[in-house]
Amino acid sequence: MLVDVYGDLTAKLWAAEALADAVAAEGQRLHDDPDAVTERTRGEFEVRVARSRPAPPTSPWRSATASSR
Repeated sequence: MLVDVYGDLTAKLWAAEALADAVAAEGQRLHDDPDAVTERTRGEFEVRVARSRPAPPTSPWRSATASSR
């Protein structure tokens, strides 16, 4: 069980790192040629940047409190 959890977390970490690297490389390409940036490419890049950020932590107590109201 512990090995499965550790392996799952490792895989998720590697995937997040790969996504962050890809987003950074795309950002560098946009930075290198700012005249080629369109509203669409900028918007698509901003979406990928937002997806590469970690989600805020959740608390089991917060959801329990919210459902009891």
